[in-house]
Amino acid sequence: MALLLWRNNPAVVIGRHQNPWMEANLNYLLDNSISLCRRHSGGGTVYHDTGNLNISILTTHKNHNRRFNLDLIADSLNANLGTEIIRNVRDDLLLEPGSRKISGTAARISHGRAYHHFTLLVDVCKYRLSQALKSPNKAMISTNATLSVPAKAVGFLKEEVEDIQIDRIEQVLIDAFQSKCDDVVLSPIESISNRTFDGVEENLKLLQSWEWIYGKSPKFSFMPNMGQKQEVVEVENGVIIQSSSPNFLLGDHFSLDSSSHDFACNRLLRF
Repeated sequence: MALLLWRNNPAVVIGRHQNPWMEANLNYLLDNSISLCRRHSGGGTVYHDTGNLNISILTTHKNHNRRFNLDLIADSLNANLGTEIIRNVRDDLLLEPGSRKISGTAARISHGRAYHHFTLLVDVCKYRLSQALKSPNKAMISTNATLSVPAKAVGFLKEEVEDIQIDRIEQVLIDAFQSKCDDVVLSPIESISNRTFDGVEENLKLLQSWEWIYGKSPKFSFMPNMGQKQEVVEVENGVIIQSSSPNFLLGDHFSLDSSSHDFACNRLLRF
């Protein structure tokens, strides 16, 4: 088992089978230097900034246990911070009272290996989170892509523990995993290359590409003139394959704003 704790600059990360035009306000992201990424695992869209802690747990497929991981984290935080965090049936972590969601969850299993990862909201900018995830295009798109399920209430650990520091949370989680695992080795990672992880540079190139961030979106229909003369634009692999609108040309990359390739490549999440 490996526990990876990490943070990054502001970013919106969509699930593997999602549509970025439905999940995020792409113009807001560009105007506010917020990166856009698509991850390998499924699930819904999340917002990152330095006020949340990202947690990834890597195991074999045989030892993959989402509920064990979540319960271990909730129990250790409750014991050390005096919080009341519970796991719900969707494998989210909720902060009581009020059932405020402080963490979603996603996982991927491949080639006998598994990783389970989630965000832990500590002191995130609530306004930027709200605006970044508020797409103006949802009503104009029809698709079978995975849709995010907005939480009824969002919580932050700082609401309950005013002087909380992410460094302290990291140590609590490290101690919790050390108590459950033998021969724990702590390895700070400051930079990643093929020397540290074989193939990581090739994978980074993929994650930075337009074809991955936008082109991986499931096929969808875009209807730009809701309530007026009906026009329909059909998009597959991010490319317009059929259009009754003069503003959307066959063979072009689909785009509604300033996003497209330059935004994807130049403002992508940096590890």
